[in-house]
Amino acid sequence: MRLLAKNTTAIARSSDLVWQVIIEVEDWPKWTPTVTKAVRLDTGPFGAGSAVNLKQPAQLETTWRVTSFNDGHAFTWKAKTYGIPMVAGHEIIETPLGSDSIMTIHVSGFAAFALWPLLKVIVGRAIALENRSLKAWCETLDDRSHAAPPND
Repeated sequence: MRLLAKNTTAIARSSDLVWQVIIEVEDWPKWTPTVTKAVRLDTGPFGAGSAVNLKQPAQLETTWRVTSFNDGHAFTWKAKTYGIPMVAGHEIIETPLGSDSIMTIHVSGFAAFALWPLLKVIVGRAIALENRSLKAWCETLDDRSHAAPPND
């Protein structure tokens, strides 16, 4: 696997809050334009083995399956789209000012190699947008309740 893109974004909220937002994958379309539909294919807590159908702009609906899960900290999942195997990582790290969200995408295969220059730009922009959207959403939430503050 070859690293295609990586983005780190500081979020002024606790890692617990950011983690809860990240693992509620069916809610992603509420806060990021990079996912238009997310449907869990299993029941129970999100974790290793969980599968989610994601629809993203200009892409086919793709099934992502969680391959590693460190509760409260990180998960990776894999999928194959347009013949390109991909592994995406989501990691949340506690910092003195809140947390850092680290998103990565690794790819492999001939198609990924051939399309590398184009994919690197497109995917890099997409995960940067996703991380900015995560930051914006989380920073509207109250760390104590994980709920949006009331409108006054």
